[in-house]
Amino acid sequence: MPNKPLADDDTTKESQEDLLKVILKVIKESDGELSHSELFMKVQDDDTFNKERFWRFNQNKLNQLLNYYHLENSHTSSIKDIYHDLKA
Repeated sequence: MPNKPLADDDTTKESQEDLLKVILKVIKESDGELSHSELFMKVQDDDTFNKERFWRFNQNKLNQLLNYYHLENSHTSSIKDIYHDLKA
């Protein structure tokens, strides 16, 4: 069995970082007043979101990545906090 990663493997560390970059870009371009549902929809509609690569993207994945960001940046606890953090 080959261990070669698949082109649409969105579980790698690199893929997770790329997806987080898209999420942060969408937050930065907003006013920070997004609900999780609105953020989810805007991420999927963003030009830099690769629908084929991130076909597994769902609300749970969004929440996981936001929680990861909050753990890495403990002064944030909401989308609004992330927005202010990115604008600083």
